[in-house]
Amino acid sequence: MVEFCDTKEIAAGIQNIIQDARAEIFLVSPYIKADRQISERLAAQANSNPEVRISVIYGKTDLRPEVWEWLKGLPSVEVRFRPDLHAKCYLNEQVALVTSMNLYDFSEVNNDEMGLLVSANAKDEREIYNKILSDVRRIAANSEVRKAAIAKPASASRTRPAPKPTPSKPAATSGIPKVGFCIRDKAAIPANPVKPYCERCYRSWNRYKDPEYEEKHCHICGKENDSTMVKPLCLPCYRKHKDDFEFAL
Repeated sequence: MVEFCDTKEIAAGIQNIIQDARAEIFLVSPYIKADRQISERLAAQANSNPEVRISVIYGKTDLRPEVWEWLKGLPSVEVRFRPDLHAKCYLNEQVALVTSMNLYDFSEVNNDEMGLLVSANAKDEREIYNKILSDVRRIAANSEVRKAAIAKPASASRTRPAPKPTPSKPAATSGIPKVGFCIRDKAAIPANPVKPYCERCYRSWNRYKDPEYEEKHCHICGKENDSTMVKPLCLPCYRKHKDDFEFAL
């Protein structure tokens, strides 16, 4: 019988999925910043059982440098990126946990989450498990393999060669926006995806500090968009400017 999981049971379920795996692990989450217990279990699994294939699939924006440092130190871990990823799913060859919770320590501590645990070994759940596994494999196959080496330092991410000026006209500009919009009230502010709120709206957001709280506008173009602190740009603006700015994740 499929099991319902609350927030604490989801966290425990992810730990068990990592700890009990004997063949493969998929961790599918747009945002990744695992807590200490999950990090320790994944490191123990990766170091003691290198034959277990571990796939981490994330989305939206790139990972924090400290998350890259953690992942690149784990053998047999493959990291993939899919920009439109919204699914959250954690599974091994025995069970699959489909849930609302990101692999993000803030979510575990501050949010009310729920999920469903499906067993590959229960006769009445096997078909559902196989469908989940098949779709996770599809997502993985259509994701981009990422390596920690591609994470750019702040100075490199903002540096572009400037075109040479000609005597007849001024040099071309870089095309990097200088002015952006508050993602809550669309007030004009300096373009900086790490600080996508005006001062007044930031004070309001800072009371709860929910990085996934949805706002109303893209930070760069100002158009209507389900923006968040960790995903402040609409997809077209992110694709256009992902190498121009630093991001919160």
